[in-house]
Parts: sequence; C-alpha cells; structure tokens
Amino acid sequence: MAEITLPPDPRDERRFWSKVDLGDPFDCWVWDAALQTSGYGNFWMHNASHTAHKVAWVWEYGPVPEGMQLDHLCRERRCVNPDHLEPVTSRENSHRSPLTLNSINAAKTRCVRGHEYDGVRSDGKRSCSSCQKVWERNRRERDRQKRLAS
Repeated sequence: MAEITLPPDPRDERRFWSKVDLGDPFDCWVWDAALQTSGYGNFWMHNASHTAHKVAWVWEYGPVPEGMQLDHLCRERRCVNPDHLEPVTSRENSHRSPLTLNSINAAKTRCVRGHEYDGVRSDGKRSCSSCQKVWERNRRERDRQKRLAS
C-alpha cells in the first residue's frame, strides 16, 4: 500500500474534501463517495486504496502510531472528522465496539444457564460456581461409573 503523503498534494486534497459533507465542524464529516465492504470510506490515491478516515487523520495529525489503529469515537464508519478519531490498540478498539463478540460477551453478567458470574478461573475467564459444582458432581459420577464397570 502506498504511503499517505505529507503535506497532501493540493489536487488530492481538493478531490478528497469534495467527497465529504462537512456540515457542523463538531459533528461527523460524512464521506459521500465510495465505501469499502466494511462500510468505511474508500479513497483512491497514489495508485492505492486508502480508508478515508485514515487519510484525514494523517493529513491532520501525521502517521498513526505504530501498533495502533484509529477508533471512531462517534461510531460512524463514514465519518472522516479527525477529532472523532483516536489511536488505540486493536484490543481496545474491539472492546469499545458494541458490535464485536468481545464487547458483547464482556457485557454479559450471567452464564448460559442464567446464574450470576461470581468468580474468575485460573485462565482469567469468568466462572459460575453453580455450574462448576454441577460439572464436578457429574465428573465424579462418571469416574465412579468407570470404576464400577472395571
């Protein structure tokens, strides 16, 4: 992928901003042109495709820090307002989104059987002591049946 140049080429900059509905400076600046299948704005420049919000960020603040990705604080994927973006780790980005399995599961307070999560296992995952007791009781019974069968 080609680098996003700093400062921007005036022709690229004019072409980019002609595809944005600026509206109120504090609101989302909505990308009104091509979208990627993910829903993010797509801007073709230097013989390569770039996400529109990243182009706006780089032109305003410089390169995205190494190991970071841009999170839309406004949750609007078509927004290219650099003030609505924040560099975060991939993990933080996925936990912030209400649409990812990480955040959906993190918000759960009860196990699949409806008991409150009330502990943490040695691997760091949440646990339900009620289900753990049932599992242990069943395991002991299976072991007892094996001993009787031998």
